[in-house]
Amino acid sequence: MPLVTVFMTSYNHAHLIGDAIESVVRQDFEDWELWIVDDCSTDQTQDVVQSYLEQDTRICFFPNEKNQGQSVLFDEYFSKIESTYVAMLDSDDSWQPTKLYDQLAVINDDSSIGVVYSDAIIIDDRSMELRSLPNAGWPLDVDGKLFSKIHRNPTKREGNLLQELMWGHFMCFSSTFIRTELIAQIPVARIRRSPDWMIFIELAKLCHFAYIEKPLTNYRIHGNNKQDQANIDRTIAVEPREYLLSNYAGLIPNRAQAIHLRQLGRQYLLMDDYFHSRNLLFRSLSLNPVDMRSWYYLAQAIIHM
Repeated sequence: MPLVTVFMTSYNHAHLIGDAIESVVRQDFEDWELWIVDDCSTDQTQDVVQSYLEQDTRICFFPNEKNQGQSVLFDEYFSKIESTYVAMLDSDDSWQPTKLYDQLAVINDDSSIGVVYSDAIIIDDRSMELRSLPNAGWPLDVDGKLFSKIHRNPTKREGNLLQELMWGHFMCFSSTFIRTELIAQIPVARIRRSPDWMIFIELAKLCHFAYIEKPLTNYRIHGNNKQDQANIDRTIAVEPREYLLSNYAGLIPNRAQAIHLRQLGRQYLLMDDYFHSRNLLFRSLSLNPVDMRSWYYLAQAIIHM
């Protein structure tokens, strides 16, 4: 049994998955197996993967006959992993050659550490037209920048991160390296966007996290990421915060709850659902009445009702 299972979900990334697979094959550390779980891709993903299956017996392919979403694949396959560690890699991202070796060294050094993650370099494959859209979701000039400089900056990145994760998500999923015994124990939120955020919350209940500042992952944005989809389909955008507030309310500080409610109120405002927007913003202001942004969004919701 290999020491590390690299867990990769894929959906219609035929033009990118080769880079992801090759970045695993090029690792300095060799005691791994790669699970590619495909969510019923309709492009040439299976053909691309097949060419690698013929070259390396450590690569395994699990094609699904029905498109179910990444969170369902996590839920179905996590309990089947038998290796000591699991490393996550999305099929549109890739790794630096020392990634597995560096993270294994950290996690072996402290038994309290259950997750090691790192910074990442952003690769922006979007066209200039996509970058310039009002709802692009990402700043215009992110290519080559560090993931940590673009996403939320937490007050701490290591140790017990449960409270930190209540405020928001800040980890690059494809950079994470996890003890399998922990990931097999946790529930997986069946949401279309950011199921990894909820996975890390559950893991934070069980273990400490370690962080490597060195960017060991290449995080690619290309106009079809979950975040980009959420900027188009607002029903996807509201799912993570609604799940968070429904399932972890007792762990979320009041001010953090106010922020999540404000963000949800804004999303429903963009969806022209002024009734839900107004109610969420009232709840936000009851927790933080001096938040001027909540007052502004509330005024917009009331005007349009």
